Order: sequence, then structure tokens, then C-alpha cells
Amino acid sequence: MSTHVTIIGAGLGGLALARVLHINGIPATVYEADASPTARTQGGMLDIHSDTGQVALQAAGLTDEFRSLILEGRQAMRMLASDGSVLVEEGDDGTGGRPEVQRGELRQTLLASLPDGTVRWGHKVSGVR
Repeated sequence: MSTHVTIIGAGLGGLALARVLHINGIPATVYEADASPTARTQGGMLDIHSDTGQVALQAAGLTDEFRSLILEGRQAMRMLASDGSVLVEEGDDGTGGRPEVQRGELRQTLLASLPDGTVRWGHKVSGVR
């Protein structure tokens, strides 16, 4: 017998948790105060580090979907001397340890991976017992 899990908030963490629970056969409902997934913008770029966020996405079975969202070139780095000469220059092919994705696209990927009705939009939690 599984206990039904309540998750408060349809941010990236709440949605990733709902997905991991789902693929492991544990029922969950996400309650979100926003009226819909498009009620507000979701911000800009987000680094997904190999030792944290990528581990969560792997546990959620979404590694391939995540990889398709990576914006190559965003981890490139150039350090200059005070005279403008290049001291260090590292390119980026999208395989580094902290690739960047658009937050809204990652959220949409997580939402699409959940069964219909998992997220209850327009429900603000006012108490727990």
C-alpha cells in the first residue's frame, strides 16, 4: 500500500519530485497557487549541475529530454589580462558539468512527463494537519 503524497508548489523541485514518485508507482498531487502553467513567466537561464540537478533529472528518467534543452556555448569562459590579452579561453560544446537551459522549457518538460491531473492549478495551501 502506498501513501498518497502531497507536494506544495509546481516549481522545478516539486515537479521533479512528483515525476520520481510517479515512475516509482507512488501517487502524488502537486498543489500550485498559480492559475495555470502559463500564469507567469518562469525566469531565464538555469545551470543544471552534474552533482545535483542532473542527478534529480536522471532519477526522474528525463536525461534525454534534458539533454535536448541544453544551450551549447553557455559555459564558455574567457579571462583577460588588464591589457586585454587573453589569459584563458575555454569553449563549450554542451557536455560540461553545468549546462544551461531555459527554466521555462525545463518546467514544461517536467509538466509533460506527469499524468494529467497531477498538478492542481489555482490551489493555494492554507493549512496542513
